[in-house]
Amino acid sequence: MLMLTSAAPAATAMVAAWQAVATAGEKPRRIKWPPDDIRAAQRGLERAGFYRGKISGSLNKQTHEALKAYQRAHQLRVTGELDAAALTRLKLEP
Repeated sequence: MLMLTSAAPAATAMVAAWQAVATAGEKPRRIKWPPDDIRAAQRGLERAGFYRGKISGSLNKQTHEALKAYQRAHQLRVTGELDAAALTRLKLEP
């Protein structure tokens, strides 16, 4: 079940900003993600079979490595960084 929260407009704005920067060919700024978003990404990575570490809310080495593997497997740009598009996809992982 997908639950929309008041954070949805902010996430949409982040995706739009990310896409605008990506189309301009510039490297996007690193986003300081709240721990709840990082935990959501870690849970999604865990459900998808890419993460086996502690659900800590911290972008640690294991999380970056899991993100790289997830990005590679889904033919996304491999950066190991959490971005709005990956976070959205990971929240939807069954």
